[in-house]
Amino acid sequence: MHNANLCHRDLKPENILLDGDYNPKITGFYFSCMNMNNLQGHAGTISNAAPEVLANQPYDGILADIFSLGQLLFNLVAGQFGFHSATPNDQFYGLIMAQNFAQYWQNFANLNLSQEFRNLFIRMVNPNPAQRPTIDQILNDAWMQEINNLNEEQMDTLENQVRNEFQLREEEVQMNNKLNLEVDLINGDDTR
Repeated sequence: MHNANLCHRDLKPENILLDGDYNPKITGFYFSCMNMNNLQGHAGTISNAAPEVLANQPYDGILADIFSLGQLLFNLVAGQFGFHSATPNDQFYGLIMAQNFAQYWQNFANLNLSQEFRNLFIRMVNPNPAQRPTIDQILNDAWMQEINNLNEEQMDTLENQVRNEFQLREEEVQMNNKLNLEVDLINGDDTR
């Protein structure tokens, strides 16, 4: 996408779908556009928007996507977001802006995140867009290399964990749908 000079401007978990083989597919291109390096105006979801977007400054859409991808990556790895919004008033992002990384990571000590992951995340959500890595730099990062160097048994274990997690989630959705249908029928709403 970025090689074609297209920026998404709304990368978030809800816009990443998985096919039957768990390959990610990007969706939600409503805010996407050709990158003109001087985009302006808020687009997308506030919690994933780069600080320059939130400040209504001209911005590079590809670098703003890298920022959003950092927030998305944190969510995928840790199961929660690294901050609420990229503003100085945000208790977590304010620490990143102040380069108070030791205090920032103390808030997530229970997550046991590797130093390599921490380094990559901080680079991706850097308040200075010019200091964010490119996609190629991310793919060649030490943390990504750790993943690429997993042996076949480790990869099989991870894939099975992902499949099991999605199976549990699918069963939960089906159960909730069944319960909602039963509630609707009890309440006399049989329009489903």
